[in-house]
Parts: sequence; C-alpha cells; structure tokens
Amino acid sequence: MRQKLMTYISALWSGITGAAAAVLGVLIATPVVVWGGLKKIAYGVKDFVSDKWRLLALAVGLSGMVCGLYYYHMHAFEQGRRIGQCETGCWVMQGEFDRISDNGACVCVGDSFLFQQPEPLKN
Repeated sequence: MRQKLMTYISALWSGITGAAAAVLGVLIATPVVVWGGLKKIAYGVKDFVSDKWRLLALAVGLSGMVCGLYYYHMHAFEQGRRIGQCETGCWVMQGEFDRISDNGACVCVGDSFLFQQPEPLKN
C-alpha cells in the first residue's frame, strides 16, 4: 500500500513540476517571440520609409486622399443642404420634391402644376 501511495505521489509531483516548467517556458518565450516580431515589423517600416522618394510618394498620396475625401464630403454636404431647401420649398408650395434640374433649380410636382423654384441668391 505504501509503495502504491509513493508511486502515486511521485507521478503527481512530476506532473505538477512538468506543467509548471511548461508554463514557465511559455512565459519566458512569449516576450522573446513577440519582441522578435515587433523588431521585424519595425525594420520593415524603416526600410520602406528610408527611401526618400517612397516617403514623398506616400505623403503625397495620403494628403491627396485626405483632400479628396474632404472635398467629396463638402460637396455631399452642400448637395444635401440644397435638397433639404428644395423639399421645404416644395412643401410650402403644396407640391412634392421631384429633382434638382441641370441649372440647379428645384423641380416640384403637384396635382395640377410643375413648379421650378430658382436657385437662391448666394451672399
């Protein structure tokens, strides 16, 4: 009985120490692997940006994209404001907003009329 108990305790102790060694190994190895990956990424970025022409092209491309998105947003904002004004004007005329014509006038359609509200004066 004593032999079986000692064998059981010995096997349990070796399992615990093996698990502890495995966890400790992972805890030690993880930062080393992560640090190696981060160094690889940092060197890749440094190599990419080190060429002045690549850096210039990247800066010009990003600034062009930002300017394009800004002007697109402003155009869409102004177009939305104009549509809102047209919808309000058509509602006052008891018509339904149909579209904005090519010359920028609001086209309102009612039961028996077609009304074009001219573009407002700009201050």
